[in-house]
Amino acid sequence: MAAEQVATIIDGKRYDWEVEGDFSWGQAGVLFDERSDLLAPRVGKDGYLVAPLPEGFADLAHQAIVKFLGRFGAELETYHEKVDADEHQKIIEVSRELKMKDFGWDGEKLCASLSPIVGVDLSAHIDAVGSDFVIVRINRPDSTDFNPPHRDGYLKIWNNIVNLWIPVFGCNSKTSLPVVPGSHLVAESDCYLTAARGARIGGKTYNVPAMMKGRQGFWEMIRPGVQFGQALVFTPYLIHGAAINASDQVRVSLELRLQVQGQSYPARS
Repeated sequence: MAAEQVATIIDGKRYDWEVEGDFSWGQAGVLFDERSDLLAPRVGKDGYLVAPLPEGFADLAHQAIVKFLGRFGAELETYHEKVDADEHQKIIEVSRELKMKDFGWDGEKLCASLSPIVGVDLSAHIDAVGSDFVIVRINRPDSTDFNPPHRDGYLKIWNNIVNLWIPVFGCNSKTSLPVVPGSHLVAESDCYLTAARGARIGGKTYNVPAMMKGRQGFWEMIRPGVQFGQALVFTPYLIHGAAINASDQVRVSLELRLQVQGQSYPARS
């Protein structure tokens, strides 16, 4: 597994980092089907939109995160200064067990609010997982607490979902999730990438394939202006990741997946 020097351009600024993996050009065409994908009319050519959350949902998330970190004696404002690497890893492991109920969220209310905006019927229950699905992302300054650029749709359990990225704390123009606008329409044959579980950053192996670049060079990404109380909603075939924290404080966000009802993509591995 060779080490590759990678550059990611985010809002015009270049960031250099290293990833280990066996890279090659993809072998398929465009995975996102503009003609049949139910999300196509709303995500359009960019592949994403910014939507309001139901009133109070963001506040509940913030309160839940404060309470959760309190179990470990950690605080949002001082996390990056007082939580060491070992304790951070313990917190991350426990955070993977959280569900919507831990945030005081009503999944049906969330879906009822977002379904008209997204233009599809949504469900908080993911059939392939057997429950709802929430990830807490705690991204420390000057760290590799991020996924490489990737598409979630490579993993078959995420073929029929919509992604939600929700800011909670420290999310701004230096920290928010970057995306490659329009990349859901980029063919696999124009992507230089690893296989699933084929990339390592800072000694960590990632489930998703790492997408280093396209035919035109390294990805040029943007951080959409998502505010507290909003969600970045995007198709799982949009390239996103490399959420480098270029600030001096921790960034905390939530990632949700909601199932798109009435859609069936062919299973992919």
